[in-house]
This record gives sequence, C-alpha cells and structure tokens, in this order.
Amino acid sequence: MMKSFQLKLRVLLPVLLCGIAGAALPKFQASYDLDLLVNSPLTAGTVGNAIVMGSTPGAQVHLYNGSGVGSTTTAYGLLEVSDGVRLASRLAGVSGNATFRRHVPRSLAGLAVYLQAIDDNGLISPVHTEIIQ
Repeated sequence: MMKSFQLKLRVLLPVLLCGIAGAALPKFQASYDLDLLVNSPLTAGTVGNAIVMGSTPGAQVHLYNGSGVGSTTTAYGLLEVSDGVRLASRLAGVSGNATFRRHVPRSLAGLAVYLQAIDDNGLISPVHTEIIQ
C-alpha cells in the first residue's frame, strides 16, 4: 500500500506543481528504475546529501538540476526537467548506489530545485522538487 502511494505521489506531485504554476504538463515515464532520496529539507549554507539507488554497480550516475518540469536531452537519455544542468557525477558502488554531497549556497534560499538522476544506461529517477530553506 505504501509503495503504491509513493509511486502515485512521485507522478502526481510534479503535475500538481505544474498546475499551480500554469505550466504545460510534460509526458511522464511510466516507471522509474532509479530512486533519488534527498535529505530534506535542503537548507542554504549547509551541505545537502542525496543517494541514488538502483543503478548498475560501476555505472556513472549523474545528478541534474533543472529550472522546472519539462525535458532535457543528455548524452545518456531524456530527463524530465527543463534546462537540466549536471551538478555532479559519481560511480555506483557494488550495491548500485551513488552518494552525493554538495554545498547549498546561501544565495539559493527560497528557490525551487528540480533534481533528477540518470545513469550511463539511461535509467532515470523521478524528479525531486523542493524549495530551499
């Protein structure tokens, strides 16, 4: 029951955010092979942590931030964020997980982030959307 709720929330949250902002709704992938977990809330002036799970051991995992929900073409596949910019890349460990740690600049306080992960095999995560505290 909980997994079904989480999947529906992952798909519906960006749709709701687009509806609030009046943006066009993107075409969503039916399922996601990667999980992106962010230690929320992201707080300006601190270090943000995220883990991507479900990749192939040894694959490069890339973390992107976009300007909103939309699409960005990368060398690895299509993302569901607009104007995606790669923040960092990490190798997935033997368990298929990649860990990211990045400083969150104070100047980003109050701004929305649209994070999504993709690996070298083209597997993607749902978009994680959050306002930086």
